[in-house]
Amino acid sequence: MIVLLALKLLSAVDLSAAPAKSVRLSADTLDVVGPKRQAIYRGHAKAARDSTTIAADQFVVQLSADQQIETIDATGNVTAIDGTRSAWGDAATYDNRTGILIVTGNPRAQEGLRQV
Repeated sequence: MIVLLALKLLSAVDLSAAPAKSVRLSADTLDVVGPKRQAIYRGHAKAARDSTTIAADQFVVQLSADQQIETIDATGNVTAIDGTRSAWGDAATYDNRTGILIVTGNPRAQEGLRQV
């Protein structure tokens, strides 16, 4: 059985037309795979957008044709924090246009004292 935990960490008015927002990324190493339009961040990977921070062992970032971040696939010790909301899991996918994070693999979430 697969358990998915989806969190709306950031809001967008019109999800179908929302432009990708700026994301600050860092890690110990970076490999760019041009033909696939991917950037692979390894070791202490961290992404920040507005008030949201995501950390993991590795990110695979999918870029659009105009080099905007579309999605971030995080693996290994994933932690996401947005204000009083936090989520943890083995893996997660973040959609930069919608602001939705889907956490998989032993997902957990907490807002204030509430936990799932």
